[in-house]
Amino acid sequence: MIAPVALHTARWVLPVTSEPIEYGCVAVFEGSIVGVGKAHEMRQRFPSSVENRHEDAVIMPSFINAHCHLELSPLKWRITPTGSFSSWLSLMTRARENIDKDEVASSIQQAADELVRGGALIIGDVGNTMIVPSVIKGLKDGWPLRGIHFFEIINPEDSPDIVDSILSEPFLCDGDMVMMDIGISAHSAHTVGKDTLCAIKKASQESAMPFTLHIAESDEEIEFLTEGTGPMVNIMRERGRDMTKIAPPMKGPVSYLDGLGLLDRLTMLVHCVKVTEKDLDTIRDRGTSICLCMRSNTFLGVGEPPVDKMIARKINCAIGTDSLASNDRLDIFSEMSSIKRAFPHISPVALVNMATMGGAYALGLDKFFGSLENSKRTPLISISLKEQPASASELYELIALQGSKEEFDIDIIW
Repeated sequence: MIAPVALHTARWVLPVTSEPIEYGCVAVFEGSIVGVGKAHEMRQRFPSSVENRHEDAVIMPSFINAHCHLELSPLKWRITPTGSFSSWLSLMTRARENIDKDEVASSIQQAADELVRGGALIIGDVGNTMIVPSVIKGLKDGWPLRGIHFFEIINPEDSPDIVDSILSEPFLCDGDMVMMDIGISAHSAHTVGKDTLCAIKKASQESAMPFTLHIAESDEEIEFLTEGTGPMVNIMRERGRDMTKIAPPMKGPVSYLDGLGLLDRLTMLVHCVKVTEKDLDTIRDRGTSICLCMRSNTFLGVGEPPVDKMIARKINCAIGTDSLASNDRLDIFSEMSSIKRAFPHISPVALVNMATMGGAYALGLDKFFGSLENSKRTPLISISLKEQPASASELYELIALQGSKEEFDIDIIW
């Protein structure tokens, strides 16, 4: 028996790529959107449908957390801000070595549940162990999130054959991993050799996956890449790296990546705090996306990315939370309000776009997620509003500027 069309009606429907619809409706059939419009129009179009009323709420697409590290979730509240990226890195490394293995899987599940409660069901997750794929596989259909899990390569000595080795791993080839796509990523320009960076990009292109890495996050990173000196040298030596096999490019990370031909439409650069005007022009010209992790940057004391200049150049921006080792919550509402506090002139419309369509575009998932349009398969969320907006613009303000998911009752509509 074929299931009927489901009509989800609400006081407001927010498609993202078109104007908000008062007294709107989203029609869903077998997991795909088949109509978006006024509620009375959808009732007439689908007379045999089943209606689900969401009363004084707004229905919109799931938020997208474009950059997080679920495998670091056991480190929540175990590291305090130091004001120094290199100091945090050393603390994080030591804390990670002391994690009780028995708590890792449950912490990952709790983090996934936190994302769901905040309406972010699509993620770009990064890890350099196999623990998250094993948790996903263990939960099978009970895993609540969709998106991409990136296996992260850290390989400064530059052995590009490591890419083929990882690609042959069973977790990347396992047909049971249907809940999330599995890809590979580079950690950063200073922890992955240039030949390996190029091999990762080539493998990403061949699998139609985005190429993503942390970039221009701290002064220490910039010093190492441009001068070959600084705290990063000591950290890598402490980790047993053979510094004779590591050749800093003696240029900034964006120009370095661009010279290697790694910046294009399917590249997502995470952080971009220490970028120049020329860097931003290059990112814009290559059609590359940026993922902002504002609260993590604050925790680490690295400064603020020039979001206003990114928006002025019409660079596609996504929003991520980074990990619970450098953030106390996985909350897209908190990230939006943090951006707004730092850059008051950025509009709530732009913030909501970053949290939805911006993330989908950056991850190469905009065919399916990020907006309410026919044929898309994005999870819908229903956000109960404590007060009704007087206009569409006020609706965006109510969503983007409340500061925490705790301000809302959020229901998930699959």
